Amino acid sequence: MCVGKVEQDTLLALGIVPLATTEWLGDPPPPGAIHPWAQDALGDAEPPQALKNVDGLQFERIAALRPDLILAIFSYIERGDHDRLSQIAPTVAQPKRSSTTPHLGSPTPAGSDKRWARSSAPRSW
Repeated sequence: MCVGKVEQDTLLALGIVPLATTEWLGDPPPPGAIHPWAQDALGDAEPPQALKNVDGLQFERIAALRPDLILAIFSYIERGDHDRLSQIAPTVAQPKRSSTTPHLGSPTPAGSDKRWARSSAPRSW
């Protein structure tokens, strides 16, 4: 599941359709928050559920979806949000104090760099 802004693009490129995404662009946003540049990768699959992030994360909806992994790399969440998400499922968030997280399409995969946060490892905020 993706609570960040563009993680769905990388998952789709890997052949994985996320359970849910977060709306962030468009008025109205496209179905499943799958934008034109990723439509080919979605193919004939059903678009994922799209969550709104108007007043913060929808923790109850996220929990009800029962994800096995939460990607929050481009969400710029705070520590409290990370802690709550980590109670729902393992959560990968942006590097600490980063406002310039490289796109997941970069050569360094999420989780392979020691700067990437994982819910199972201590993190200095």
